[in-house]
Amino acid sequence: MKDFYSDNNIENIIFSYKKDLVDIIKEADLCITRAGASTLAELSVLNIPFIAVPLPTSKDNHQLENANYYKKKDCCWILEQSSFKEKIEETLNDIIEEKKDYLKKKNNLKKLNYQNTWINVNQKILKSLNEN
Repeated sequence: MKDFYSDNNIENIIFSYKKDLVDIIKEADLCITRAGASTLAELSVLNIPFIAVPLPTSKDNHQLENANYYKKKDCCWILEQSSFKEKIEETLNDIIEEKKDYLKKKNNLKKLNYQNTWINVNQKILKSLNEN
């Protein structure tokens, strides 16, 4: 990955774990990540589109299910681990060339997060109570 990014002049940070992860993510335009529920929720709240690479050995394939939730809402891309090496370059090039698709996913994350905010949920509850 490091060579690909360097060869294509793509600014990047590759790391395993950092205590200041949220600060790093806030600066990102795109993340390549596993598909744990917490990680995807954090990326979603921060409106960072992502390429999910679900861990194929996750119990009950839950990482794929997590990623599919966002994929169905057109908020991310999914790559299988088994084809990652063959498809990552093409996927990144597509994202760079298809800026509209990237912006659509970013906007869809924003809409998804608004739908799930407490303010919006409270408004729906109040509306329902007022109707009855």
